[in-house]
Amino acid sequence: MTSLFLKIVNMSIAASWLVLAVLVLRRLLRTAPKWVNVLLWGIVAVRLICPFSIESALSLIPSAETFPEKVISGPSFQVQTGVSAVDVPLNDYLDDRYFEGVTVPANNGANVMTVLTVLWLLGMVLLAGYAAVSYHRLNRRVDTAVRLRENIFQSENVQSPFVLGMVKPMIYLPYDMDSQAMEYVIAHEQAHIHRWDHWWKPLGFLLLTVHWFNPLMWAAYILLCRDIELACDERVIRTLGNEQRADYTQALVACSVSQKMIAACPLAFGEVGVKERVRSIMKYKKPGFWIMVIAVTVCIAVAVCFLTNPKTGEENPYFEAEILEVYEGHFLVKPLEGYWEGNSSDVIEVPMENMEPSPEPEVGDIIRVEYSGLLQETYPARAYEVYHITIVEEAQQTAQRMINLEGILYLDTGTAMPVEIEPERIIGKLHTQVTGRPANNGQGNFDCEGCAYARIEEGIAVLIDNEWYLFTEEVLTSPRYLLTIGAEGVYNIQVTAGSRGSVTYKEDGTAYAVGETVLLDILTGRENLRGVTVKALDAEGNDLFSVQISAREYGAADDVIVCGDWIITPEE
Repeated sequence: MTSLFLKIVNMSIAASWLVLAVLVLRRLLRTAPKWVNVLLWGIVAVRLICPFSIESALSLIPSAETFPEKVISGPSFQVQTGVSAVDVPLNDYLDDRYFEGVTVPANNGANVMTVLTVLWLLGMVLLAGYAAVSYHRLNRRVDTAVRLRENIFQSENVQSPFVLGMVKPMIYLPYDMDSQAMEYVIAHEQAHIHRWDHWWKPLGFLLLTVHWFNPLMWAAYILLCRDIELACDERVIRTLGNEQRADYTQALVACSVSQKMIAACPLAFGEVGVKERVRSIMKYKKPGFWIMVIAVTVCIAVAVCFLTNPKTGEENPYFEAEILEVYEGHFLVKPLEGYWEGNSSDVIEVPMENMEPSPEPEVGDIIRVEYSGLLQETYPARAYEVYHITIVEEAQQTAQRMINLEGILYLDTGTAMPVEIEPERIIGKLHTQVTGRPANNGQGNFDCEGCAYARIEEGIAVLIDNEWYLFTEEVLTSPRYLLTIGAEGVYNIQVTAGSRGSVTYKEDGTAYAVGETVLLDILTGRENLRGVTVKALDAEGNDLFSVQISAREYGAADDVIVCGDWIITPEE
């Protein structure tokens, strides 16, 4: 039921744009026939009734789904009205409250939607009950009415003429009505029946019952009732002379009622907008040919532009980018050259939504992100409403081979040595294979256990598969980062840096001293520390504390205070 209510809400919001358009057009088409206004409200009804709509490039509906389905299952949500001036500040506010650590139950969205759905159902029941009771009371008042002729009755319990009934509509008149006024009244009520107004007004009230929570729907129903009466008056008076029109207005004033309540029935002769109807009758002029043409053209244009939804799918804005980091349900990506998103922000945070099921994107992959075209103006920027994520190009899986000797990192040049290395020049063997960057002496990031190495003039020669390969010292680029220990009991520091892997910096079983510094060579050359995770481990390898560095709080050139237990600073 909550899904149905969410669908109704989105349909109501989409129809609201059409209601606003009709409110403007009612003013602009004042000289057009009044039935044009009723036709425009009919287009609104179609938008409210039809559960689906075709897509069109001509659509003027900013968004067909202001509240996406995920608001039911998620603890927070974003709105997508299609108007960036509304979406950006509102979603910025919602995101800030969510990301600042506000505790929100996982099923919070579903709970809120359940409460709203119950209120919606209660409102519908009350309005439907009101209509049923009103109809029943009116039937009891006229059950003693006397037939005048055909479907016309008179009753002493009737104060103003009206039409009652849908399948077999009846006209009810007061007993004491003047005979001349009676003919005008009967002509008016018969015009209602010929125009099927005894169906359109209850239909309008039914739609109001479903969409009662939308103030614009109340305005639309009130104006529909007025426009129905104006159109019916116009149909009657178009064949009358000036004197007869004056008599018609006198009958209208004489039959007017003071009731102000909104009703689903009946079609009462003097129930709504008497003053406006009198002015309209006295100013009536037969509309010209071109006025008619313009009015019909406007109705067609409104139907085309507001009964269709904006195009989605391949027409969605998109950009291609390289994945830099993967964390907490998001990708951190760098837009490729040629996409305007790269001019807006060098990095963008993309939620892991609507991805192709296989393969799963990884760091280094190039992905295509189809989204709403809106970027939140934070750092990193954030993409709103991701519709589709596909892999354009997978990252190269063969990582560069490297070894650590006495704290210095050597990288494989890929060059096989043209000469044999003498056995006496061999100074050791590699003993450990790790994933990522090797941090300890004698480690490598490939199948290197037992590989002999020798120091030569060009660098280090490593015996791999019975062939010597040249490794040269890594050229350290600025900036380099130092971590200063700020707490006791820290035995290991573990740093995870996305595609660079994870490194544990001390494994000799002794604790760091407070104030001791550690060179985080895994971070060397990074422009910033966004997405880097730093953990402090005790003697048993348990987490003492861990923090993922956020670009919102820390910059590349500033001191990075993680939590008071350590400080990370760029090396001078």
